[in-house]
Amino acid sequence: MRWGRVLRVGFVVAACLSFLLNAAVLGMGVGLMRSGVIPFDARGGGLLTLPAEQRRALMLAVREARPEIRALRRALQERRSDMFEALRADPPDPVAVEAAMQEVRAATSRLQAAVQVAVVERLRRQEAAR
Repeated sequence: MRWGRVLRVGFVVAACLSFLLNAAVLGMGVGLMRSGVIPFDARGGGLLTLPAEQRRALMLAVREARPEIRALRRALQERRSDMFEALRADPPDPVAVEAAMQEVRAATSRLQAAVQVAVVERLRRQEAAR
């Protein structure tokens, strides 16, 4: 049996196990929320739990940083494409796949940091204007 086939089968098995574990955790979480053990805000959570004025301010912050965020999002998409290309290689090189995954993590962190910085800067400007 070729290593490429072994790695593909291993990847499919790992992906299936991951999906089943995620489904189990999701099911437990939903069950705990429905039973009242974990409080749940029926309005949805996230931005929806904030007052409208704060939501507008946060969305404006992201809009102001749109060019940088778009560039970082494009870079993340490219890193993801690189990762899937490394996974499709026959046979896949574990070192190349791991390096590509590290690049995806780094690109994700850069995008998240840019959004967070934009939001905090907007909040600081609002506070200074008061």
